[in-house]
Amino acid sequence: MKKHLVMFLLMVALFTTGVAQAVDLQAAQKIEDVVAKCVAEVRSLLLPFGAEAGFPAVRPAGLTDASYQQLYRAAASRAQKGSQIMADFISANKLPYRVEFSARYFMKRLEIASHEYDGMTGNEKVFEHLCREFAAACDRGFQELRLWSVPEMLAFDNIWFKNIQASFIPVKAKMQLAVVPAGIDPSQAKIVWKEAATALVEAGNEAGIASTKVGAGGLIGMPAWRLRLAIKYFKAAAKAAVIDMWHVNENNPKIWVTACKKLRREIEIINGEISNFLALHGGNPEEVKPVLYMMSASTAINMADAGEEIEIKASASDKGMTVETGINSLTIYGIADGPEPAYDIMGMPAGDYARSVRFTLDIDKAPTTDAFGNTNYTKKNRRIFTVMTSKGATAEQVAVALARKVNDARDFRAKASAESPEQARIDFSHR
Repeated sequence: MKKHLVMFLLMVALFTTGVAQAVDLQAAQKIEDVVAKCVAEVRSLLLPFGAEAGFPAVRPAGLTDASYQQLYRAAASRAQKGSQIMADFISANKLPYRVEFSARYFMKRLEIASHEYDGMTGNEKVFEHLCREFAAACDRGFQELRLWSVPEMLAFDNIWFKNIQASFIPVKAKMQLAVVPAGIDPSQAKIVWKEAATALVEAGNEAGIASTKVGAGGLIGMPAWRLRLAIKYFKAAAKAAVIDMWHVNENNPKIWVTACKKLRREIEIINGEISNFLALHGGNPEEVKPVLYMMSASTAINMADAGEEIEIKASASDKGMTVETGINSLTIYGIADGPEPAYDIMGMPAGDYARSVRFTLDIDKAPTTDAFGNTNYTKKNRRIFTVMTSKGATAEQVAVALARKVNDARDFRAKASAESPEQARIDFSHR
């Protein structure tokens, strides 16, 4: 049915002049196919955690006896995987700006949903509330995904340019208040962060309002959903930039100085993307700067964190493998020898000594106290990553397994790539 709709819209476009322009048939259909596949993957991943599925009263499979905190963490983990699906979708496909930025909206929204609220550990009432909020947000997200998957083959976007330019005036005004200076007095870092974060969130809220000015009432049944969601990206990006520190009560100046540096980069990125977006929607396209516009999500992530090096400590006890650290990267070489035989004092076989490849990421920077000042090594332990090797395992297989562990821990991002089975690299970035 959807393919028939795509064909109909394309035929209309071929014979329409003025505000609508024809598009390449095969390219358009390819985009719709990958969008539909992406939507199906994300929806199936999160469906058991939606309010319509009865969550949290109806527990997903394997979580029948889980506490609300465990339920929420399972839901947050699914959201993180959904965000990665969107990131992979963006990086793997050459997409029109409407599709890419609306995909970025879902990527950021799912990133926000993956936040764990570690400071609330043990508070079941809070996590019950968070579970219900997650379920309601899931259902709203499903509705937006359904609208996003509807083909929009007629380029009517330019009729909304005037509205976009006007509605972004308050967005830019609020962004001017979101300022983090390059040099920060550590004693003032927390205050600076709070003020800039508040201004950024307010700018994001204005972007949310701006999205309602596009496609209002529809036009010949074409409500410009993808363009509206592309504008909502700026609201989601603003919230995602601050959510990790928004509820933190920590008073350590070093933590807030680091948070300020990260927020400063996020603000620069969002400002650049707003400028490019407006240049292409009623402004001067020649003013588009190749900062982040139309780049993949993974590239944007790497650029966002390029200014802050991650400390990597790595070793390989497997004699068939060696490791080499670089700037925010780890390269693994070789084929694993696997476990080595162990012998008792009489020289008789006594099992095997396990061998591994392991590393840590910024382990010395991990907090060892929770929000209430109690000693807690959970976050520090989550920065230790180990894979036990088996005989014949390749560097590529070990790298993929380690990258998966890093992404599952959700403190950092990791992406594995291989020059050959015997040489693989993992690139890391901050979340």
